[in-house]
Amino acid sequence: MKTGAGVYRPRSITLHQTIDLLLQDFHNPPTHKLLPRTMSLSLPLLYSFRRCPYAIRARLALRVCNMPVRLREVVLSNKPEELWALSPKGTVPVMQLSDGTVLTESMDIALHALERMAESPTKDALQAGRHQAIEMMTQCDQRFKPWLDKYKYADRFPEQAATEYRRQAVIILSQWDRQLARSPFLSGNNPGLADWGVLPFVRQFAAVEPDWWRTQPLPQLASWLSLLLGTDTFTQSMLRYPEYRQTRQEYCFPADAQGRAHKVKRRLLRRV
Repeated sequence: MKTGAGVYRPRSITLHQTIDLLLQDFHNPPTHKLLPRTMSLSLPLLYSFRRCPYAIRARLALRVCNMPVRLREVVLSNKPEELWALSPKGTVPVMQLSDGTVLTESMDIALHALERMAESPTKDALQAGRHQAIEMMTQCDQRFKPWLDKYKYADRFPEQAATEYRRQAVIILSQWDRQLARSPFLSGNNPGLADWGVLPFVRQFAAVEPDWWRTQPLPQLASWLSLLLGTDTFTQSMLRYPEYRQTRQEYCFPADAQGRAHKVKRRLLRRV
């Protein structure tokens, strides 16, 4: 929440409540019935998978930057041919812009959303942290994520024990923890793209061994995770959508951008 001075302050969310949120989402996530909307085809098209941390990063950035898109939910074991046609890698997220440009990296999607964001004090603050966000997401992707994957899937990497992979990951997490000792968020007094860009990966790390995370030596990071998991930004970015390949339906994301999407369509129609 924000104080009168416009500075976010952590809400009273305990570490045990954080673990409950993680377990609920990973093992028994709530189901949301979202009806398809009529949307302008001029909106960017996003292929996403709900649990993929890179796709979560993209959705968080789109929501923070108030950029509406047409969302197609995919299942990684049953990807639609349209996704393969746009990106031979077959990974998510993938976003196709109205001019046909295809973005296949979550960081590129986040930076594009920031660039297209309407001018406002919020954009100014996010733009001021752009360089830091790039550095944080790069560190996360290139240094932290490899250790996270080995820790989470330790049985696939028998060269070392899972505890060693966890130790290597914690070296990086400790740097972020020390940074959070100086300010409430990695971006300063308010959450920025640096925070939203690494949040899905810290969340994934914490869910590997919840009992260990309860006793972990990263108090600032634990509080930061608790706060951001409890925000509407995160909650609304994790809504469940039906699989596109089964339903052939698209959904407006963020859900509260529907009004803006219709306004965009009406403006385009008036120009014809």
